[in-house]
Amino acid sequence: MLIIVGKLMNNPQVIAKTINDYFSNIIEESVTKIIKHENSDRNKHPYMQHLLNAFQQPLSPIELEPVTEKGIYEIIKSLKWKASNGYDEVWLWIVKLSVPFISSPLIYICNKMLSTGTFPTRLKFSQVFPLFKKGNKTEMSDYRPVFIPIEGFL
Repeated sequence: MLIIVGKLMNNPQVIAKTINDYFSNIIEESVTKIIKHENSDRNKHPYMQHLLNAFQQPLSPIELEPVTEKGIYEIIKSLKWKASNGYDEVWLWIVKLSVPFISSPLIYICNKMLSTGTFPTRLKFSQVFPLFKKGNKTEMSDYRPVFIPIEGFL
């Protein structure tokens, strides 16, 4: 249940749409404030001028090291053993046990992403879940958005 426009609501669809609108508006309002601040207060704040000057020059390229078999093993080894599966519906224990068989394809995919500068579109989407922070569970402002990657988008 959530308080929406002064009324306690329990319709899941109304609550979901309201929370989505709330989180979206927070982002839009923040961007608008930043733009207004940059345009109106540029001369009042020397740090803004410094940032503008710093980012007018091209940034130096990022040099990333290729992914190695040792790196893949260390990352997968560091993951906790969990009985639950991820958004891809693969259980973590299966990933951990199959490391000798999947490390080569993972290395290839990771290094291909680094060398081409691309990231799979399917991994750029996420579901947003409201996570209760503290306070009143019926107040939207007492929740924060949590992003969980989802698969299935092209």
